[in-house]
Amino acid sequence: MLLHSLYDSFKPLFYLSVIFGTMPLYFYYKPVTHLKLSKYKLMYSWFLFACVIVHGVATPWVVVETKISAVNPVVVPKAVSNVSTYVNFIRNQTSAQIIAMRVINPLINIFMCLGSLWVGLIYVTDKLPVFISHLTDIDRGLVPFMKLRPKLNLFISLTLTMYFSILSVPVFTIYLCTVYSQGKFWPQVWSTLLLFCDASNYSVEIQFLNWALCLHIRFKAINDFLQRHSTQNEMFNAFNHISHKKWSVKERLTIRKIELAHECNKKLCDLIEDLNDMYQLQLLCSVAGCFIKILLNVYFALFASFINVKKTSGVQTANTIMWTTFYLVRFLVTTVVSCKTSQEATKTRSLVTSVNRRSFDNVIKEELNLFLQNTSNRSMRFSACGLFTLSTQLITSALAAGTTYLVILIQFRPQIS
Repeated sequence: MLLHSLYDSFKPLFYLSVIFGTMPLYFYYKPVTHLKLSKYKLMYSWFLFACVIVHGVATPWVVVETKISAVNPVVVPKAVSNVSTYVNFIRNQTSAQIIAMRVINPLINIFMCLGSLWVGLIYVTDKLPVFISHLTDIDRGLVPFMKLRPKLNLFISLTLTMYFSILSVPVFTIYLCTVYSQGKFWPQVWSTLLLFCDASNYSVEIQFLNWALCLHIRFKAINDFLQRHSTQNEMFNAFNHISHKKWSVKERLTIRKIELAHECNKKLCDLIEDLNDMYQLQLLCSVAGCFIKILLNVYFALFASFINVKKTSGVQTANTIMWTTFYLVRFLVTTVVSCKTSQEATKTRSLVTSVNRRSFDNVIKEELNLFLQNTSNRSMRFSACGLFTLSTQLITSALAAGTTYLVILIQFRPQIS
């Protein structure tokens, strides 16, 4: 029943991922519900992977030759008459920089998409069924600590699906309306595929957030149990003179709960490592890609103000603001959720230490010492292929680095007298 409920709660995000080719699996219900590799979905995912590569190869030609005005950001140098040779050279240099940035900007989306499709094809296909199976075993052990788990799982999945829709649909719709108003067929096809790349990357990002939040609420269930007994001293008063009396049913139940909490916590720590192994490439693509996209958008917004350009329209300004917000929210949500899950997992260590200090029984202290040793020897943080750790410090570091890069880029901007 737990396994069936866990799979059912994952279905909204499952079908979302199938559409964008990042989940080549299907539900198999005999003898029990589980995920199996689908040959047709696998072919679909590899077909999309090949299409994205072709799309990336065609990007420089499409952007330069067709001059798609909807590619954000767009900065067009102002036409100047009777200018000197030097000014013409500077203006051409400005145009070259704009073209280069307009090529780099969509290529970042394409590389992010390729990373996401690779994660879905190689890592998710192989490791996700095992991950869900282990999570189900943990759920069986957490029954004394946590109720209404299927509803919580479904709530997380539906919330993330709404988060995907609310954040992406308005931005994608306005972008497509702008592109299709130009009446150019191949730029329209190219721009539609570019949005598909963004959505594909975003869908794998949502998968990671779903499983990270699932681990978070399970760590929280264990921590609430430890916190409750630590603050109320329910665990220790029963064992003040335990060597002189027979254990009661309540005392034995408390000891059993500690053992269950220890066992479940150990498995959850394993799942954090498994989740990081499964999605670390995705974290690198999402976090680094979103940071670079934000940096480029902000740079071009400042770039348009510092050089002689045609006055940007309200649509272009709104386009820049929306895309910057889109990537900024994704960057913040991914970082904060990862950080909160790691903090909840690390919190168990301090709670076990607090409980251990107040325990007077050798059997309890031995179990708690094993519990503490297990939590102390684990690295319960999410990293992007070992390059950086996802924490709140990453946000401040990105802000400082982004400011530095912007100052450097603006100093080297070409100027027209």
